[in-house]
Amino acid sequence: MVISLILLLPALQLGAHGIDGCISGNLLGGFTGYDRGNRIGIRQLYFTGSSEHTNFWGQDVTDYGHSFATFLSGNMFLSRRWSIMANTSYYVNYEDFSGEKSTELGWGDSRLIMSYTFYLRIKDSTSFSRASAGFGIELPTGKVANSALVGNFSTGSGSYDFPFSANYITSRRNHGIRATGFFLYNGRNHQFSYPYKYGNAFGMSLSAFRNFSVRNWQCSIGAGPSLLSSDNDVYEFEPRPYIVSNKYLAAFVQGEIAARLGGFAINTSVNLPFYTEKAEELFDQFFWCELGMSLALSRSH
Repeated sequence: MVISLILLLPALQLGAHGIDGCISGNLLGGFTGYDRGNRIGIRQLYFTGSSEHTNFWGQDVTDYGHSFATFLSGNMFLSRRWSIMANTSYYVNYEDFSGEKSTELGWGDSRLIMSYTFYLRIKDSTSFSRASAGFGIELPTGKVANSALVGNFSTGSGSYDFPFSANYITSRRNHGIRATGFFLYNGRNHQFSYPYKYGNAFGMSLSAFRNFSVRNWQCSIGAGPSLLSSDNDVYEFEPRPYIVSNKYLAAFVQGEIAARLGGFAINTSVNLPFYTEKAEELFDQFFWCELGMSLALSRSH
């Protein structure tokens, strides 16, 4: 298109547009330890979804799609309270829509996020509280999909978009709570020959986690509910716009395991939706999982 005290990506991020794109902005792991190091990271996300319907000839048809996304990111602290994060992504998307198969691959949109920590209390690396807010810009560097389900699998929006986020985490030795929220305002697409605007996206999550040690590794395990939603896309024709019926609401449970050894951190998560409210064009069933790694380059403020 998170707050992560292991991977140090202090804002939620969206890499594509549509249900999988909003999911790409899901929390990027990291429950243990308060770390002020500047970091680089890589994350691999896999998304799959399917839907069933009856075609023109009365036949039952199953549509499905798969998305593989690789995120490259870097985070740097400018001061005790200000930090900046940049990221880009690469997608390989495959879908079968009513027997018509298509593949989309290419770079996703690039993002630059500024984050400000307005509340910070630190006792040690496992006992702390932190609240921050982020804002930034998403540049239209990604390829805009030409597939039938353009709202589902598009690596780029073709527009200048503006993400906002809020994050809170508190940890008391062996346990803690994390809450996050984000809003993405999508601008008008500049790559189509007609005025098109992807729906704005909103998400929030709450998770509880427990810290523990295995040999020299600092580890944590956690779970909690999350909510993702997106407005309808719009063809901004004059004098009357045409609204595309593809908005959705999805509630899901995320389970995650994270670990850190020195400056190296790794995390993995699985996300299972338990409620969806959507338009007919979108997936009936879907889930996604991810694996992320990061490396500290230096300690900072």
